[in-house]
Amino acid sequence: MTRPAVIYLFTSPSGRAYAGRHTCDPEGWPRRGSGPLPSGYRGSGLLWANVTKKHGPAIRWVILRRFPAGTPRATVDEAERRAIRLVRAIWGERCMNVNEGGTGHTSEEAREKARLNWADPAWADRQRELTREAQERRWADPEHREQMSAMMSLKSQELWADPEYADRLRSHLDRINSDPELVAARNRQIAAVGADLSIRERARPALLRALRDPETRAKMSASRKASAKVAALRADEEFEARRKAAAASPEAKAKRLATMNRNRVRAMNAANKARRERAQQETQP
Repeated sequence: MTRPAVIYLFTSPSGRAYAGRHTCDPEGWPRRGSGPLPSGYRGSGLLWANVTKKHGPAIRWVILRRFPAGTPRATVDEAERRAIRLVRAIWGERCMNVNEGGTGHTSEEAREKARLNWADPAWADRQRELTREAQERRWADPEHREQMSAMMSLKSQELWADPEYADRLRSHLDRINSDPELVAARNRQIAAVGADLSIRERARPALLRALRDPETRAKMSASRKASAKVAALRADEEFEARRKAAAASPEAKAKRLATMNRNRVRAMNAANKARRERAQQETQP
């Protein structure tokens, strides 16, 4: 016997779909909506989580079926499996369901199932391939790349604005770059990756495109020159002492805080604007 549940279908503006069941009390729920379900549930699984993270409120859902409390579990399981088969038949590779459905279980059972799945080399390889393909599709989207670049840049600025963090990271980098065992282990790992022909073939097209781009080459050259200049300055103890003293001054801290707040507001405004534009495109006939 089960608690009340629904069979749902999520669809994204990018044409992906995810079906499943959700244990809840759907009393008063509409049949269709956008964003998460009225209970706040957004679906599960790594692949679909990445889709919801990108599209958020633009995700649409529909309730395919409702089950009252006391419905036999086998009936709900079969309805979930049937919904997933239907989604796979219609959406094909854009169906984000990895499992067949109808396997509701406790957290302990879920962990054991995950352990057994990852112990299967064929299943693990397929999961890694699905994840890699999903990541490649996301990074092929210029809007996604721009948003992620802005977020990472903002986070990096916030972290490096903290003198303690910067000093701690530099000390860590100095340690791992001066430890012979760590350097040897890193070199072995790099050599192993370089010897993997499949990785080299996947990376070759992107590397060639980057090297043929004059702007990218100019950035790489400027980065190398800047790194050499910074390294020379860091070796100057007098300069390093002046830099730390300046960074610790109240004026510098206030300036960093103002910059972080300004960048945070800009990033939030850009994200909100992108969400509004996607929502408008979704509502257009």
